[in-house]
Amino acid sequence: MKRLFLALLLSPLLFAAPAMAQLDGARVYWTLPKNMNILAVHAISGTVNATVTNLNRIEPSIDIDNQLYLLTFTHSQPLLGRSFMVTASLPAGVIKTDSPLPLASNDPFVHGLGDPSLGATINLFGAPGLMLREYVRYDLRTVAWLNVNATFPLGQYNAEEPLNIGSNQTKVRVGLPLVQAIGPWVAGDRTTLEVTPSWTWISDNNDNQGQTLAQDPLLAVESHLTRDITRNAALSLDYSYLRLGESTRTDNASGAMVGMTDATTSHLLGLTLNVKVNDNMSLFATHMQTVGDNEETPIALEGALFRATLTWSFHPVIERRRAFLD
Repeated sequence: MKRLFLALLLSPLLFAAPAMAQLDGARVYWTLPKNMNILAVHAISGTVNATVTNLNRIEPSIDIDNQLYLLTFTHSQPLLGRSFMVTASLPAGVIKTDSPLPLASNDPFVHGLGDPSLGATINLFGAPGLMLREYVRYDLRTVAWLNVNATFPLGQYNAEEPLNIGSNQTKVRVGLPLVQAIGPWVAGDRTTLEVTPSWTWISDNNDNQGQTLAQDPLLAVESHLTRDITRNAALSLDYSYLRLGESTRTDNASGAMVGMTDATTSHLLGLTLNVKVNDNMSLFATHMQTVGDNEETPIALEGALFRATLTWSFHPVIERRRAFLD
């Protein structure tokens, strides 16, 4: 009975795993108890007409093969009486293309570390800071968060090439994640509607092939309708709206503007399957692709991505109890 109690206690915690700077994923903003830790490894693969790490160069006639890996760590520690989480992320990977790129070398292939990020999320409504014993009786209903995430320009970057994993830009994202439970909060029968509007400020890149790249903020609305299909598995129907702001390129030598890209919008549809592997481990599999004909915005994000995420969740109290039982 005690082992069953520990398994039931951990099971709702295995869904939280922030994944990408632009899109977080389903069930990321469920409440966690004090001192909960989540380590996650993400593998992202797909072909898009941009690099998915920065989205600063979108062109209609290119196909970029993105093979990326992301390591994230999340720690929950109440702050000012509210639930509070801190997440650190480190990306790496390989980006390549067979499409001709302007002013590129003969080998458009890059690999290395991407731009790391650090984020903080505090609850505004519906999720006070909870100890483990209080969390067991917690019934999620309506929850609102404030999320701030900063990305730092420390990744692989070559100013002479148009294709890079790093962006040479600082980014600050402010989001307002909202979670609404629909129906009973019982494992195997949980349904949620989750919506995250966000605004991302992007600094200028002053060293981009002899030019300065300036970008207006990125606006995004990410949404998920999630549903338990068993006690150990869940599905999520995903939709996201992205509006990439206008960008301009200025020649560093002359100061003259050499190019401008209008603001563009993109719509993405996706499906996420989550399976609990054991008391600590969970697997996410997500497919996302852009939809729409983009006739009004010929330079728009297009492509598809697959993301697999493996999470390891652990809590010191639970681990000590498990060790005692063993």
